[in-house]
Amino acid sequence: MTIKNHIEIIVKSLLIPLAGICIPFFTGLYQYLGYPALQTIFYVLLPCILISFFIWEANIKIMRQLRNKWYRKDRNVYSDFTRRIIIHILFTFLIALVSLLLIMYIAGRIDHGILFKTCAAIIVFVIIVSCIYEIIYLTEERETSTLKAEELNYAKSEAELTALKNQIDPHFIFNSINTLSYLIKTSPDVAYLFNNNLATIYRYILFNKDKEFVLLKEELEFVSHHFYLFRIRYEKAVNLVIEIADVKTENYLVPPISLQLLVENAIKHNEFTDESPISILIQVNNNYVTVKNKIVPKKYFIPSSKIGLHNLSNRYRILTKKEIIIESEAGYFIVKLPLLSY
Repeated sequence: MTIKNHIEIIVKSLLIPLAGICIPFFTGLYQYLGYPALQTIFYVLLPCILISFFIWEANIKIMRQLRNKWYRKDRNVYSDFTRRIIIHILFTFLIALVSLLLIMYIAGRIDHGILFKTCAAIIVFVIIVSCIYEIIYLTEERETSTLKAEELNYAKSEAELTALKNQIDPHFIFNSINTLSYLIKTSPDVAYLFNNNLATIYRYILFNKDKEFVLLKEELEFVSHHFYLFRIRYEKAVNLVIEIADVKTENYLVPPISLQLLVENAIKHNEFTDESPISILIQVNNNYVTVKNKIVPKKYFIPSSKIGLHNLSNRYRILTKKEIIIESEAGYFIVKLPLLSY
């Protein structure tokens, strides 16, 4: 149980009933109404306690609703808190005024001095408890933000390391250099294109490795450049199709190197030949970018740690509180990445 929960229990079980009992006593409301002891309990004491509970619970709901709404807009803790306190004061004054007027009306005696003194005391109590509650909330929020930042940095570092290991892998570089050397001798024009695409790949990684998100348009262009290398290496054995619905890819964001990871996984874990090529489909709509490929397991086993997909899932969860969707249906492996509006 958190500190905030302990505070709420104390407030609800002790401070609110105590305020409902003590505030009318110190402001002279009990003495002024002049009820006998038993009638004071039923006509003043219990209603005041119920009013205290209602005011507090309503203020808590207002605080929770408005805190996130306003803080998201200007990211200013002080202006956000000041505006909410003003609303608390106005709301508390209105409810207290109406309730106390009703109690005095039933008693047949209305004194404006005691009425406003009691309202003021209730407002002061609400402000004090709200400030205590806010301090506790901000302390816990800071601790939570620190923990989330640490988790994000860890997941991000692992994802960057995995991406760099996949790209700057000695085996990958060795194959790329061999392919480039062969093309220089046989097809200089193709070799020139190959070299340009290879440079584009590394430039993209270096420029975006510290970013949390990139434009979907940029990620799709990067995937196309990277797939060109696979196309030269495997020729007709690999195909990539990108289908974009009526959406603007420059209006959406995805984590960098996320689509490339999924495309590379499809090529790494499936069997394909010129006669039976592998086709990888990337579909984009308003909600998801989907990567889909037919499952054709390799004849020989390739161990997989699944670190890349696991890290990608963690980054989505930490950054957006959304889950990526992983499915295997009708012989196809499907991964759906939620799109974020830019």
